[in-house]
Amino acid sequence: MSREQEILAMSAVELARRIRNKELSPLEVARAFLDHIRRRNPEINAFCTVAEERALEDAKRAEKRLMSEEELPPLLGVPIAIKDLSRPGAFGRRSGRSFSPTTFPAGTPSSSPGRGRPVP
Repeated sequence: MSREQEILAMSAVELARRIRNKELSPLEVARAFLDHIRRRNPEINAFCTVAEERALEDAKRAEKRLMSEEELPPLLGVPIAIKDLSRPGAFGRRSGRSFSPTTFPAGTPSSSPGRGRPVP
């Protein structure tokens, strides 16, 4: 099993423990998840927006905090995905009143689950 596969298989609690113990770096973890998303998302279309630069900047900040003497949040350096069902933020949202089914043309991979096959 590759290092990336090991990282991807870990729970959030295990990632947090290894980051806190400096066995893994937040940047290494972020890169593993971003690489995985880059490879898999074209097929499964799980993410409509991937903020790669922001994720890497956040990971670098987490590394700096890890080296400091300050009290650390329990999940420092553990990547998360944010579902776009809440109030619009930096990346907007795709649900609620502002949702428009014409955001993506009907039948395209971005509008239908399962690689672009229409939902029956």
